[in-house]
Formats: sequence, C-alpha cells, structure tokens
Amino acid sequence: ECDWSSDVCSSDLGRLYVAEMRDYPNAKTSGAIRRLEDRDGDGRYETSVVFAENIPFPNGVLPWNGGILVTAAPDILFLRDTNGDGRADERTVVLTGFGTGNQQLRVNGLYLGLDNWIYGANGRSDGEIHAPGRTNRVSIRGRDFRFRPATGEIETLAGRSQFGLAHDD
Repeated sequence: ECDWSSDVCSSDLGRLYVAEMRDYPNAKTSGAIRRLEDRDGDGRYETSVVFAENIPFPNGVLPWNGGILVTAAPDILFLRDTNGDGRADERTVVLTGFGTGNQQLRVNGLYLGLDNWIYGANGRSDGEIHAPGRTNRVSIRGRDFRFRPATGEIETLAGRSQFGLAHDD
C-alpha cells in the first residue's frame, strides 16, 4: 500500500533491487537493475529478472512511490513497472546535472530520512542539479544534498561524501 502524503510506498517489501554496473569501467550505457524475489517465503531469492537496462553506471537504488530511484549520473531516475511484467516500463528523470567524471565518485547513497526527504551523496563530484523543467539550479560543489522527488525541492548539505551516507543517534 502507498501513503501518497509521504511519498512512501511499501508495495515492494520482500523484493531486492540490485544495481549492476556491467559497463564499468568503459562502456556508457550497459548497466542494469536486477530485481530478486523470494516467492515461496523461505528467505532465499529464487527469482531474478532484469528490471531495467541501458543505464549509465548505476550505483544506487532506493524503493520509492511504487517504483525505485536509481543514481545514474548525470541523473537520478525513477523506474516503475506499471503493467506487472517485472520490467520497468516507466522511466523518468527526477533530478539531473550531477557530475559524470570518475565512475567511482558519482552521485550515490540514497536513503529516506525520518523527515521524508531523500538524502544523497555527491560522490565528491561537482554539478548543478535541478528537476527537469525547472530553471532553478543548485550547485552541489563540495556538498551533499537532499531532495523531495514529488515536488522537485533540493537543498545542499554540509559534507562531501565519497560513497554513501549514514545517520546514527
């Protein structure tokens, strides 16, 4: 069930999405997202399907709003299977403008904070990010960021994470 007021959807509980950087280090668009599923409830994933292909160096996945957000510089993509065939047939750019330099130092590490913002690591890259169709650009040079996919709001954060972010007590 989805709670549209908070942009969170739990319909994919029990599924595991894996970013496959099959294109590393040279190709440009042969990365993929694979969906693993435990259909018999024994705690082991026995089903594996390619959920999406032709993604440039995907390195992070976060379930959101009945689909997944994928970090794939210069973009953060939203992918969703709308017809139930196990493959993403909806593909939308949520944010764009992330640096595309070193494949190991790109946007990554998405997680949903307690405040319902999605946090991300800049990967020690530069960029002027924005939601498609919006004119306001936010420089993330030397900064990490947080955003709300449903509204396009973006804020910078102190820090310059290389890979991943974490919160603790």
